[in-house]
Amino acid sequence: MSKEQARSALRMMRKAAGFAAKFAGADAQWAGVDYDLPAGAVRERKSGTYTWDEADALWLEVRGTPLEGAFLASMFGGLRVGEALAMSAQRLARVEVRGFRFCAVGVACQMGNRDGEVTGEGELKNPQSVRTALVPGRYGDALLALGGASGSGWLSDRGEGIPMGHGSARAMWGRKRLPMQNLRPSWRTMAAYDWGLPDHVLEPLMGHKMQGVTGKHYLRPDTAQIAELFLNSLDEKARLRIF
Repeated sequence: MSKEQARSALRMMRKAAGFAAKFAGADAQWAGVDYDLPAGAVRERKSGTYTWDEADALWLEVRGTPLEGAFLASMFGGLRVGEALAMSAQRLARVEVRGFRFCAVGVACQMGNRDGEVTGEGELKNPQSVRTALVPGRYGDALLALGGASGSGWLSDRGEGIPMGHGSARAMWGRKRLPMQNLRPSWRTMAAYDWGLPDHVLEPLMGHKMQGVTGKHYLRPDTAQIAELFLNSLDEKARLRIF
């Protein structure tokens, strides 16, 4: 029996005891005793990351579903799940550096648990989370195409004209090896070890403060500068696979 089921049973038992005491003079003191209830269920956070090959295979699984855009933005752009679900077409822009294409994603709001529950502008984990993320190459091209084809403007719209919340996203994601929350750390690991990108490129894209006084107070790279650094740092084999 779950904790909630035990609480429900105890409420019903106490109501029955109260009725018996009121109308039949029964002893109902036992109903007021504090009983030990089952422990509540604890959702275990799974660790681990998806490999690049697994990520490409997952893309095929979610392609054509309302999760595709959020998947691309999280797995190949480092957005948190709530940020990715709240993406709208108007926040996507094409950026091209030396002939290499990116999708720039303006991150300014996030989804709650319910469908359509979008936070206000700037209501993110912390102030520096308001940022522009970059989704490179063929992944960014696909994201821009999804934005252009979105009727309501919300990339995670299930056909109701509103973006889906965490609850619907979890249900649609299903029982895959790792939850959607692991896409962001998967991107961070892949970008560092497969793509060869250094911290000073990745940290601004994640919405993190740079280390040191200069990083915290003075460095303010724009999107074009980050894209340039991205390309300059990118491993050659990774470049061929992405672009």
